[in-house]
Amino acid sequence: MAKIVFERDGIHVKEIVDFPIIGHTEVGDRISYGEISEKDKLTLIITRIVPQFDEDNALRSIELTLKDEPTVIQPSGKGKKCKGQHPHKRRTVIIEGIEYSDKIGNEILITAAEYLIEQGLLKAEDVPIDVTMGPRHLINDEKRHKNGKEFSQPKQRSNGLYIETHASIEDHKKYSRRLLEKFKVYNFSVKEQNL
Repeated sequence: MAKIVFERDGIHVKEIVDFPIIGHTEVGDRISYGEISEKDKLTLIITRIVPQFDEDNALRSIELTLKDEPTVIQPSGKGKKCKGQHPHKRRTVIIEGIEYSDKIGNEILITAAEYLIEQGLLKAEDVPIDVTMGPRHLINDEKRHKNGKEFSQPKQRSNGLYIETHASIEDHKKYSRRLLEKFKVYNFSVKEQNL
């Protein structure tokens, strides 16, 4: 994934790289505005815009998340289906009119949670969050369900909370809708397109 951050002194181009052992790491370069000529042109497909403000509520920077190349997940082994991933579909998650493109199964729920975090709606004091009648927490401050069992597929979010992502794609859509509705966000949909 690539990001471009427009700051006062220039542009910071970042790329998220997945290194073995270390995991996700941001690498990038800074370009001052003076280095950019009128002839330089750049065409971008933007999937997300995040403004950053300082303590006086003045705009500090604008971060643009750029569209990646489509992710294709190959089935693991002859004749086996890649469980829950459906590599032949491209999904776009739409929340309050904002489109988040090229999402695989568990990213639907992750996108919904991150949207709530960015809007200042989902905070540590809101957990645990349940969206089913069973023994599962959907979001918690530890990787543990109501019954004490560990989350099967925990993903830590930007605010430190954990989300349980072990579910079918249809459940991810259902849980995302329920989660957003808990915070009075009702404009949610997932568009699917065959590749």
